[in-house]
Amino acid sequence: MNGTVDSPPCCESLQVGELWDLHHAIACLDVEVERILRSQITMRRANQALRSGRDDTLRSMHFADDHIVELRSRVEMGRNGFPEYVFRNNINLIRSLRRQQAELTRQLAGMPGHIAGSNLIRSRRRIPYVCVTDNPGAVPFLAAYIPFIR
Repeated sequence: MNGTVDSPPCCESLQVGELWDLHHAIACLDVEVERILRSQITMRRANQALRSGRDDTLRSMHFADDHIVELRSRVEMGRNGFPEYVFRNNINLIRSLRRQQAELTRQLAGMPGHIAGSNLIRSRRRIPYVCVTDNPGAVPFLAAYIPFIR
């Protein structure tokens, strides 16, 4: 993760339990999939611009001039600027990340204290409680608390 606006918040300073960690991991995988999909779109648009000879489009996509020259040399040799194997590798990576995400979701659903449609977050603080919220990215202290029954 690169700390962009769309990345999930870092929750290391909060005293939260295992359920929160799984939600965070699922959110991080989702952000990574979105990042790869955006890069796929950018590379496809760059290949189209290279084929049509529009270097100004590549500059507007924030490609450096030396990178444009390198991509242009590949096109002049009869290849794509971004080869097909890069797209295949990214698709395989997306599939792998989605499988990991599905596995984490299955683990989360099987955990005690999880209610379908709600996320229960157990604190490690002295007074045990459960935080019930429909938003997996919600910070626990912003949600309504109910007593935790063991």
